[in-house]
Amino acid sequence: MAKYALVIGLDQYDHFSNLKSAAKDAEGIAQLLEQHQYRVTRLPRKLVSENQWAIAPDKSLSQKELGAELKSFFGERAKHQEAVIYFAGHGFRVSDVLTGDQEGYLATSNATKEGQNAIPFDSLNKLMSQAELSSLVVMMDCCYAGSLLEEQRSLLQPTQTILSHKQNSCLIAACRDFERAREGKEHGIFTAALLKGLSVENAAQETITSNDLFGFVERELKTSGQEVIHAGMGGAIALVHYPKPLTAIPKKQAIATGISPKSSQIKSATRGEERPFSPLLPYLADRGEQCDVLAEVVEKLKHLNTPKPLVCIVHGEETQSHEMFLECLKKVRLPKWFSMGGQQATITPYHLAWPVRLTNSHELHKRLARNLAKAVLQRSSTSIREINDALAAIPGPILIHTQLYTEDWQTYRSPVAEEYLRFWQNWPQLDRSQTIIFCLSIKYQTKKDSGWLKRRNFKSINQKIQRELNTLKSSDFDQFDQLVGIILDELPDVTRTEVENWVYDTAKPHWGEHWGEEILTQLLNTIRAHFEEWERETQCSAIPMEKLALFLSNLLETLPTEEVV
Repeated sequence: MAKYALVIGLDQYDHFSNLKSAAKDAEGIAQLLEQHQYRVTRLPRKLVSENQWAIAPDKSLSQKELGAELKSFFGERAKHQEAVIYFAGHGFRVSDVLTGDQEGYLATSNATKEGQNAIPFDSLNKLMSQAELSSLVVMMDCCYAGSLLEEQRSLLQPTQTILSHKQNSCLIAACRDFERAREGKEHGIFTAALLKGLSVENAAQETITSNDLFGFVERELKTSGQEVIHAGMGGAIALVHYPKPLTAIPKKQAIATGISPKSSQIKSATRGEERPFSPLLPYLADRGEQCDVLAEVVEKLKHLNTPKPLVCIVHGEETQSHEMFLECLKKVRLPKWFSMGGQQATITPYHLAWPVRLTNSHELHKRLARNLAKAVLQRSSTSIREINDALAAIPGPILIHTQLYTEDWQTYRSPVAEEYLRFWQNWPQLDRSQTIIFCLSIKYQTKKDSGWLKRRNFKSINQKIQRELNTLKSSDFDQFDQLVGIILDELPDVTRTEVENWVYDTAKPHWGEHWGEEILTQLLNTIRAHFEEWERETQCSAIPMEKLALFLSNLLETLPTEEVV
């Protein structure tokens, strides 16, 4: 099946300020996609050599020209094929004169600030909804790109072809519907993250999918002040493919980090196969206590006479890699815990965006319902029962995860955790075959690089959160009889003992016969030296998971993939 891409990068405008890097951003995406056999159409374009086009930063693109290209792309070139759309340029909003509602637009070169000669997001939504495609990935690097998802007339209605259960679609927007996309040194920060996420350096497996890309971009921009928005239907969409070479890690690279094969003779391992490690492997170095407790709760959940949703609260400093703890649950722990007949379960995940700038519980419940509807049904005006009916049609366990930071907590007057639980307490009765897990991840911000007043303020808020969680935990969730609740112990820094246990119990079995005693000894010595250096520098004997996992990932990459003799 052919793969088609429409890549748009617009620098020139009549009524908006000209941009400096939109065309450059788009050309970077176009070249990357061409390297992976996409048939790329660039806009606006110029001929740079025979049969070779490039994005033209000095050219304009009118509404008529862009509209014709979009209709041709969806209706002819990409019909029944895999399609990718990328846009870098101005996005803007206009208030309706009667209702005051904000309408989102893509700016063409001749667009006015009142919306004339622009491409309305609503019209683009309809065009994509009606397209007959094998799959669709849309990447929008423009201000207010989230309007594609967050307007009440939402993107890609589920009754339309594009999001039917037989097709796959994904949209990744650079920012929320009220945010502006930001520029970096060479690219917009969103596009820079896209290019990095699609590069061979981040191909943990041979294929990078739409889910892999969103997860990477979300992590890359989590401290940027720009929130990436994502929605999709169906399975993960393969974007680029990097075949893995069947060769050993070079000796020079191995020696550089203190793990080296013998300088004498190396022979091929069994069948000469490479043993690439899972990117999740370093994150399994701890969290055993939390997972043991959660496993017990899951086992009880499976044997309830009347099915109930499980609400799990995870908390810890933001340096404890909450996202990867969740990935380990989703891809390693939960499939095993819900396995049947030796067959591991498939977990269907949804990200439920935490509503920001809240002031009361009514608003929290209303916006949680709206955001969940967007995540599951790609529309905001629907009932909780309709959402649950849609979830009931999906086979296997469902994981709905939410994250919030200390700064989200500080403006809210009511007990946040209780209100979150109260929302799920009112969830409709589950079908007998349904399993739903709602996971709230609370990230404590310490603001170590800020002034003492802000540090003290955030420390005070974190302590308030911990007191609230302890009170809720000690109550045994007696107010919430329509759900199963669990608050896991705070995610801690990782100790050397826990890492050494991980080496023997998790990492070594992954490589099997590829590890000799010398490799094991050198690995343990390197870990010991790293912990000793960390303690000298920080006066702490344990290491935050975020920093530890980076060290372990680099360490594992140096391990020879051939057997040492």
